[in-house]
Amino acid sequence: MQLVFVLAVLLGLSLSLGADDENTEFSGFAFWTHGSGEGQNFNIALEQVWLQGERDLNENILIAGTMAVAGQPRLVHDFKLVWFYPLEKVKDWNWLIDKITVGRFIPPLGREWTRFNLDEFETIRSPTQTRWLVTRDDGIQVDGVAANFKWVAGVFGAGERVGGLLAERYSGRWHYYAGSGLDLDKSLTIGGGIKLSLDDRATWDFNVVYQTEKAVVAFEEVGYRDAVNPSEKSYLAAYSLTDWLRLVGRYEDRYSDLNHFTTGVRLVFDNGEVKSNLIWPQGQWDNRLVLSQFVLRF
Repeated sequence: MQLVFVLAVLLGLSLSLGADDENTEFSGFAFWTHGSGEGQNFNIALEQVWLQGERDLNENILIAGTMAVAGQPRLVHDFKLVWFYPLEKVKDWNWLIDKITVGRFIPPLGREWTRFNLDEFETIRSPTQTRWLVTRDDGIQVDGVAANFKWVAGVFGAGERVGGLLAERYSGRWHYYAGSGLDLDKSLTIGGGIKLSLDDRATWDFNVVYQTEKAVVAFEEVGYRDAVNPSEKSYLAAYSLTDWLRLVGRYEDRYSDLNHFTTGVRLVFDNGEVKSNLIWPQGQWDNRLVLSQFVLRF
């Protein structure tokens, strides 16, 4: 029923804006998950339904938004305006800023979380350390690129955040972000970032990624500062045997839980994919969990 509602909204927006409008694009996804193990079984259930749209206002400015019909605490999941190359006409400085983003969106901390939608993760479950990251906030972000070096800075101050450490979700306090990345060659990248606040705990991220057309090997560590300075790590590897079959493995070094292994496959087809994962805590094979997920993209 929820998916029908999404498709109806998509059709209505398309008709109102013009189906042949080349400046407007719509997309979306829905996924269902089934699992068994860890002493429990749960039937296949709809987890997420997102509808995404963007419209070019001119050659440098676009607006984009996401409706989360199922799976998220707010119907309007994000809404932002992006201004590309704001210094384009400023001589000798046009290279400095790549884009400025204003609105409600993902703050610039964390590799996987900021680069992929939930349906695009290599594994069905996102890495454990993402629970420490703010997933939506209101603010402004500036991105820059100079040769192989990328940088980002942002200021966010929502009264009600989504995700992150519990104490800061509803505080309305200001958060300040800074991050950078360096392409060592066409396949190898290192990067990291930090979130600072006068009142909330500092959170940081470090990642190293080797990626080719068929494979990715990635390390990411996320931590926050307090008396013991905890952190959690993810080691990810994935390889495409064919255009439709991809093998995946992840090892998670967790701070507050047993370390976990995940192995699985992704079967990719037009407009969607099927994922299957086997997950088990280190040294506790009897507590293994089997997850399956069907993803539909439209």
